[in-house]
This record gives sequence, C-alpha cells and structure tokens, in this order.
Amino acid sequence: MTNLSDIPFPPILDTSSGDIIKDFFNPALEVSVRYDRGVGFFSASWLRLAAKGMTEFAANSGRARWVTSPILGEADWEALQEGSDARQDDVLKQALEISIADLKKTLEQETLSALAWLVADGILDFKLAMPRNKLDQGEFHDKFGIFSDSEGNQVSFNGSYNDSVQGTRNYESIKIFCSWHPVLDLLVKADNDRFERLWSNKDANVQVYDLPEAARASIVRLRSYDRPYPEPNWSQLELLANEKSKAPVYSPTNPHLPFGLEVRPYQIEAIDEWFAHDCRGLLEMATGTGKTKTALSASVRLFEREKRLAVIIAVPYQHLVDQWDTESQEFG
Repeated sequence: MTNLSDIPFPPILDTSSGDIIKDFFNPALEVSVRYDRGVGFFSASWLRLAAKGMTEFAANSGRARWVTSPILGEADWEALQEGSDARQDDVLKQALEISIADLKKTLEQETLSALAWLVADGILDFKLAMPRNKLDQGEFHDKFGIFSDSEGNQVSFNGSYNDSVQGTRNYESIKIFCSWHPVLDLLVKADNDRFERLWSNKDANVQVYDLPEAARASIVRLRSYDRPYPEPNWSQLELLANEKSKAPVYSPTNPHLPFGLEVRPYQIEAIDEWFAHDCRGLLEMATGTGKTKTALSASVRLFEREKRLAVIIAVPYQHLVDQWDTESQEFG
C-alpha cells in the first residue's frame, strides 16, 4: 500500500495554479488512516467533492475528527444530529446503512445521507468550538489539518482554505509540512499538539462541545445558504469594470452588499440577533459604528431569504435623507 511519504506533495498549493481536492486532499485521504481537521467553515458539499478520497479513507478503516465553528447549514446540522442519534439507536443506524449501497455514489449524489452514515459509523466525528475568556465574542476561525498513515508518517497543512464548494472557487492556498523532513516535523508535531488540545477541550480560550452538548447548549447558528456571504452581483461588477462605457447604464438590480464592503463582527452579531428575533427589534449603536450599513446589510440578507423586499426609511433631517440615498444605491 502506498503511504504518505510516497506522494510528492508540493510545499504550497493554491487554487489558481492547482486543484486542492485533486492534488492534495484525495491523494492524502486515499492512503491515510487518520485525519484531524480544525476549520472555521464546514459544509457537507465538501464531502461530495472529495468523494473519491473519502471512499478509500473509509475502506482503510480511517477515522476523521473535525473541530469546526457552530455556524452550520441547517441540512448539515440535521444530518450530523441524525448520525449522532444513530450511534445510540440501532434501528436508525440500520436504516442508514441500508441506504448506503455504494459509498462513493452516495457521497456524490446523496451527500447528507452519506454524512449521517459516516458519523453514525464513527468514521467521521465532529465537535463544535466556541471562543471564550480572552477570545470571548470571537469565532473559531482557524484552518489546519493533519493526515496520518499506517506507518506513522504525517502531513499537516495550514492555510486559508475552508471545507466548502466555495473554497474551491475562491483564491485560497495551503502550506504543506511532511514529518519525514526533520525540520518540518517540528511543525507537524505542533499542529498535532494543538489539535489534541482543542479536541480534549484543554484550550483555556476555546470551549469545545460534542454534538449532543452543542444541541443542548443551543450554540448552533444556522445559515440559510452555502456561502458565508452573499453572492457577488457579477453584472454590476462587469459594469464597473467596463471603462469603455462612458454613458450611464440603468438596469434593474437586486439588493446586494457593495463590492469590497467588510461587514464587521459586531454588525454581523447584530444582524444575527435581529434574525433570531423574527426580524423585529431596535439596533442601538454609537455614532460612527455603521448603523446605516448594518441596517442595509440586514435588508440584503432578508431579501436573499424571502426573494422580495419592501423597505420604508424614515429619518428626521435632510442630510440623513441624502446619506441614506447614497448608501442605499451602493446596496442596489
């Protein structure tokens, strides 16, 4: 059997010059018996992309552990819960196993069923991480992982890449460290130690929950779409990029976040709380903290959910009318 040290991993891999799934994840999974992953964003759609590698990983009696953020897609969370419940319910587990005739085919076509079965069978295990103490009100945002084969070789990686379809569309990169190179082995060991500290809930500034605990603690925040931000308005970007067009162009557009806007963590928290209370409530924010942008960002998210939107803006002074007029146009 080929092992990790037989694979010529590059020191760095990016989504522009390579294919991270084809060139790294699938080959590493196919020869590994252990995979530990800490990642800020997970979607079951990633398993569909890595179906070839995950099938071989399961055939190797592989075991994978994910520590990830509690911001999950609703369908992903339901599949994880179903798999977790099946560990204590033989009837449910048998039903899941019956539905998996061909793991690779199921991963590609019925990904959520495959995710539930892999969790039920102990091939995949998930824990959810929430920053605490000095990192309170932050998010678990790290992205690293470690592959191990049956001969003790290990490969760790760090980078910007999240486990999602969108991660393959973005410009992302990972740096790769192999344990059979003595200098790099120190980095691999450091990643191992860091993951074990998280998994064992021994990091003083990160609270880690298993799935049943996470459900009881109600820390899970469900997102309604796969990407962690609205899809860019590509038609609007093309208009901006078209320097040849001097005449003003008027065309219908949907509400969208302005290109390059960075929604601040406290603004995201405010929007999340507004949605959690059925889109009702008041935002009390200090001068200069972005009340207008927060409100318009919330409106964009509401439009993406409802596919229609009517907004009434009432302000007491003309200069505020002008401000809202300008910023509303930037949001489409």
